[in-house]
Amino acid sequence: IEIYPELAEEGLANIMADNPQLVESGRCSIMQGDGYQGLLSEAPFDLIHVGAAAPELPQALIQQLKPGGRIIIPTGHHQQHLMTFDKDESGTVTSAQHMGVRYVPLVHGEQVL
Repeated sequence: IEIYPELAEEGLANIMADNPQLVESGRCSIMQGDGYQGLLSEAPFDLIHVGAAAPELPQALIQQLKPGGRIIIPTGHHQQHLMTFDKDESGTVTSAQHMGVRYVPLVHGEQVL
């Protein structure tokens, strides 16, 4: 999910130029939208990877995670860490901090977080 339409189009074009079978098989798709909100229509997910840093884990993503699933997301502002969040079968979420990272900020609506 890419918030900027031109980047979504460019990403799709790059995948189609390199390995169109990923898209044609349905294994990969790119769409324009607010990734902070996830993709409720396709939930629940086994795995969610976020490629931009959020100040904290967006709750919409936790709600869309399948029990037994994992979210991988960089969190923080100036000091960022790659985090994993795991949801167990009862719905309890645990987190682990892995390493310091530096990602671009996640954009939510028109606001940079």
